[in-house]
Amino acid sequence: MYIQMEDNIISYTVVESNYTEENKNLEYVLQEFENVSSEDSIIAQMKEYDENFTNKQLLLICEFYDLAKKMRTMKKQDIIATIMFFEGDVNNVEIVMKRKIFWGYMEELKNDKIMKRYIINW
Repeated sequence: MYIQMEDNIISYTVVESNYTEENKNLEYVLQEFENVSSEDSIIAQMKEYDENFTNKQLLLICEFYDLAKKMRTMKKQDIIATIMFFEGDVNNVEIVMKRKIFWGYMEELKNDKIMKRYIINW
């Protein structure tokens, strides 16, 4: 569609486009890009949990999600995979967001020189 405005009169022209093989290829490339981006974000989140969380903190996350049964005997990578699986489920979006907000609050308290003494298990 082309839109023109001359002398306060708007005119437009509709140009029909054929769905070509190029469009299919472009859609395929965009879909692949989204898949790679999604995989990269999953890998980044796993790395975040591995490098920046202790086993104790990961177990606290599992406890928050009510996943703590038998987790204490699992390896760190298995705990991370369980958390990632749980957080990736669209049915758990609400509790995941709640947990992330609460963890952010705890980080703020932990970084405060007076309030940090009240964060016992972190």
